[in-house]
Amino acid sequence: MMRSSEKYMRPRILSFIAITIILLTACDPFSKDKMDFYSSAKSVDLSEENVKSISLSSNEKEIMNIFGSPNEVTEIENAKYLTYDGIEFGVIKQQVNRYYFNRKFQTAKKIKIGDAAENVQHSYGEDYYERFEQGARIIGYFDKEKNMNIEFICYENKVTGVILERVR
Repeated sequence: MMRSSEKYMRPRILSFIAITIILLTACDPFSKDKMDFYSSAKSVDLSEENVKSISLSSNEKEIMNIFGSPNEVTEIENAKYLTYDGIEFGVIKQQVNRYYFNRKFQTAKKIKIGDAAENVQHSYGEDYYERFEQGARIIGYFDKEKNMNIEFICYENKVTGVILERVR
């Protein structure tokens, strides 16, 4: 026969186990941040990276001159995000800090959405790091002289997104 304290503890233990499983499957505790690779990665020249002449040295006014009014503007803390069709620019203090695209654009080395992951390595070289996040393979490169990072998000061996941003 079960004691009353055991009767109440069993559901609590089962609830705790269920919540732990949900949290572990939602967040990969073994995934690494790109900065975990910074010290071991070799530097690659990313100085030519831009989208329609907008680079990390561009300002918000230049974005508006090239792309027009954004579809959406979101402000989070000290950053502003300008969203257009297939591309988003992150702006801090009027200067582009990052951009992300997932359609119709390409990198300085002609990598575009839908290209094979091997094309990234062929174009940008073997000095990459690789990490996995939310089921995606991410191939990344650092330009340590220019404090830049580019990451290629790949699903099923195809590039599905590209992020270029300043690093600390």
